[in-house]
Amino acid sequence: MRSPYRWLKRKSDYEAVFQTETGKRVLATLHRLYHMDQPVTVAGDPISSAFRDGQRSVVCEIERTLKLSPDEISRLVENAKLAEQELTNG
Repeated sequence: MRSPYRWLKRKSDYEAVFQTETGKRVLATLHRLYHMDQPVTVAGDPISSAFRDGQRSVVCEIERTLKLSPDEISRLVENAKLAEQELTNG
């Protein structure tokens, strides 16, 4: 069983990092880069599939701890995409 104190401390730490504007952008980037909206399976390559699933599981744990809603996550991802396009287009 998890210690409630340790869980609350971790949640507090995650909130301190990921609830800032910078942290939200980082979380949106992690969400986009580490296969949150796409299959992790690589046909014929179980090692790559397992690796991608491991990357994805880290983002899942952060989101689970923060308990962000799917709508909020989608909004953050869209904002990150728009910001990236603005940087690319100058």
